[in-house]
Amino acid sequence: AVVERQDLVRKLSDPNLWWRLKAPQLLVESQDRSVVTSLSDLAKDETASASGRLHALWTLEGLGALDVELVLQSLEAKDAALREHGIRLAERSLENSRVREKLLQLAVDQDPRVQFQLACTLSLLPKEQSFRSLQQIALQHIEDPWFHIAVLTGASESALDWFHALTARKVLVEDASKGKALFLRRIAAILGSRQKDSEIASVLARAAEAKSERDTWWQTASLYGLAEGLKRGADRRVKLSLNAQNHLMDLAEARFPQLRKAALRAAAQVEWAPSPRLRDAMQRSEVIAQRAEEKIQDREDSVSLLALGPSGATFPIVEKLLSPQEPEQIQIAAVHALLGFQDARAGKVVVDRWKGCTARVREAALEDFFSEPARLATLLDGIAEGKVEPWSLSPARKAQLLRDPREEIRKRAESILGPPSALARPKALDDYRPAAKMDGDVSRGREIFAKVCAKCHQIGDIGVEVGPDLASVTNRTKEDLLLQILDPNAYIVPGYEEYAVETTDGRMVTGVMAKESATTITLRRAGGEEEIILRNNITSLRSLSVSQMPEELEKGMSLRDMADLLQFLKSFGSSTARAGTR
Repeated sequence: AVVERQDLVRKLSDPNLWWRLKAPQLLVESQDRSVVTSLSDLAKDETASASGRLHALWTLEGLGALDVELVLQSLEAKDAALREHGIRLAERSLENSRVREKLLQLAVDQDPRVQFQLACTLSLLPKEQSFRSLQQIALQHIEDPWFHIAVLTGASESALDWFHALTARKVLVEDASKGKALFLRRIAAILGSRQKDSEIASVLARAAEAKSERDTWWQTASLYGLAEGLKRGADRRVKLSLNAQNHLMDLAEARFPQLRKAALRAAAQVEWAPSPRLRDAMQRSEVIAQRAEEKIQDREDSVSLLALGPSGATFPIVEKLLSPQEPEQIQIAAVHALLGFQDARAGKVVVDRWKGCTARVREAALEDFFSEPARLATLLDGIAEGKVEPWSLSPARKAQLLRDPREEIRKRAESILGPPSALARPKALDDYRPAAKMDGDVSRGREIFAKVCAKCHQIGDIGVEVGPDLASVTNRTKEDLLLQILDPNAYIVPGYEEYAVETTDGRMVTGVMAKESATTITLRRAGGEEEIILRNNITSLRSLSVSQMPEELEKGMSLRDMADLLQFLKSFGSSTARAGTR
């Protein structure tokens, strides 16, 4: 048996991968410590193969016989894979000062895999020891979102340090980049989710003191991140000190539109206390919101700001702006503002004016109705009374009502909308079936795809990846593609069904499951918008058993348009179809 065990040690360096994987398994399962010396010799042997030494180290770890000296030696190895695995093995010896010191020195290692593993491992150390090294790694890989995740793994307690360290770097904030903005947004989101007034106030104070237009990129990224974090936090609305409120209001009234938008997004997550600064802002917004000669953007932002008033005194002004006489953007802002008020009248006002609203205004209203389950009863009342047409609701919306966790909503929805049933559209299929037999124009089909489909599907550089990858559709018949377009619920690609999540603060969030981690899920909606939800904030999660792809996508499309779209989808992969999609 001893001879066999020694033979297994030699197999750790075998050219055959099967043996390199099987030998460590057998050795660890045997727990025979007679091979410890041989394994240690192999791990130290710089003339041996790197893979053999690596397997020897992990086998020693599995036998509980890994010596700290071997770990230190692996951290200094010439082979990058040995250093990378040495860092993981070092996690068992972080109490050793020599190990900690060596790990911190590896922050200047030139191998990206080594640095990535180091970032993950250093998150296990107190921030006083690891922060400087993690900063070095982050700045070297500022454009890589995976490195953002790695260096921020343990950043809950150090997020404010990260924020100030980065925004204080003149070289970093002078030039905007996608990676820098995303990194700051993630840091601010951590701070927002903690919902600590002192931390939020510190972020707002730093953002408010920057006055140059070149600073707007990082201010905007920080405020959007803060808003995302506040939304994920335990409290539905966070209370801030008057000082923090004033800073946020300064940003909400900034002269740069993109900065105002971001500040208002964060402001919507705050429970505002009365103050002279808020009162003055409200008075200015009342005037701007109602003046037709003002810029649409300024009016839109003023309407959003009016929804922040703690007393609801601005409700009549916002209500008046939900009118066909107002531009569509102002009506949409008014809908969001009305349904943002904690006022029972809001839902009824929107329902009463439903038939005078455009499709985009209705969709904005539905988004708010369904994000606030308490308002669904008002929506159902509107449908029952004939004020809201049932066809205004997509199959996903109807399914959400018919599968609501509250029995009273489910039964009411079923009595109004009818029981859940398979959604078939035979007439639409009959009307458009001739398009499948027509020769289409690929170039025109690409234009129709960009207009109709790109909100949820991506081909080349056209569109957003929400629905399934369309790379394989060239193998399907035109008739099959036509069925999927006209009746999207006939078959749903696994992983792309719509989900509904109810959160602990009473919100309802829907979308396709885009990502999952041990602590969060991410839902993605049409247009690519994503919402991250902490698992401990989930009350319920359920599949709606419908596609996120809307029915009646063909509205406004002629037979020729459909034929062109089908031709483009079938021809993708040819040089003609690919042209312009890169």
